[in-house]
This record gives sequence, structure tokens and C-alpha cells, in this order.
Amino acid sequence: MLPESEEIFEFVREYDGREMVVAVNFSLEAVKVPEIFVGKKLILCSESEIEPSEFGALEARIYE
Repeated sequence: MLPESEEIFEFVREYDGREMVVAVNFSLEAVKVPEIFVGKKLILCSESEIEPSEFGALEARIYE
């Protein structure tokens, strides 16, 4: 899904017709959320406070 990224690692899992995208920012800095995730439904996040336009340092998210 994403072109080569040095900060964000992502993969897709599919089960029972549902597709989930897991994305993790392995950087120690916040990075802008790639356009591919804009508009997707956020299912789970590793942070209690979320900035929709950026991944926090070491933040993980799951999108549907």
C-alpha cells in the first residue's frame, strides 16, 4: 500500500471478508499521516490522545 517508508511499517490482514490495515510509526519523531489512511475508519490506537493528521512517535494504529 505505502511506497517505501523509513518511518511507517504497515501490513494488511483479512479475515471473514474484513480488511484491516496495521500501521506503526517506528520513528522517534511524529510523522504526517499518509494520504492512504485519510478517511479510513480508525479501529484501535496505541495512544490515548490522537492527532488525526500525524502519527506520534512509536504509535500504532489499526484501520478498517
